[in-house]
Amino acid sequence: MSYYQYQTGSKDEARPLVVFLHGSGERGFKNQMPLLGNDVPKTIHDYISKHENAVLLVPQATWAPELNGWFRPEIRKTLLSLIKSKIQSDNIDSKRIYLVGLSNGGAATWHFAEHHSDLFSAIVPCCGYIYNEDKSFVGAAGEGRYMHPRMAEAKALKETPIWAFHSHDDHTVNVQGTLEATEMVKKCGNQNVNVTIYDDGKVTPNPHGCWEPAFDTPTLLPWLFSQRKS
Repeated sequence: MSYYQYQTGSKDEARPLVVFLHGSGERGFKNQMPLLGNDVPKTIHDYISKHENAVLLVPQATWAPELNGWFRPEIRKTLLSLIKSKIQSDNIDSKRIYLVGLSNGGAATWHFAEHHSDLFSAIVPCCGYIYNEDKSFVGAAGEGRYMHPRMAEAKALKETPIWAFHSHDDHTVNVQGTLEATEMVKKCGNQNVNVTIYDDGKVTPNPHGCWEPAFDTPTLLPWLFSQRKS
């Protein structure tokens, strides 16, 4: 697994870590697609260069014929090992580890947060849903498919601060993936859940790309970096 890293300040003091998970179209190995295929890493980079002594980690899932990206167990195992090694080598504040992702990476963000709720202090999933291998997709590929959340998954997320984004007219990942997940997590008692759904026609030319206006939201990154585990 290749990855890109940007850091500010010094590791003499414990500092927060932001992990960004790209979409399936940005897979590969050292081809810079996670940096060039969207504007999220640059936006985070620009913010922390001015406001935070922090580390930004941008791993890259290797290419495969299927559009499965972060859904492969071996890729997720490698990513988890990478994160844990960075916690040690870069003096990361374990109370301030944040996970953000879009599309395939948005679904993986939900998945990682559910399975490793002790690790992540807050998550920002864009156009995602709660992914797990033992569930089936609802809808057809290209017509807004997603997975229904389960109560056990939502309970695992009841202590995790969440700000989720989606476009109502997203035809790649159905908006119900975000709406159902966040509603169920709220029913489990999570009171730190923010949901932003963009109206039809608001995100152009591709309504799937809700991460662009999401990370242009002035309050998003200040909110993210303010989240700390108790």
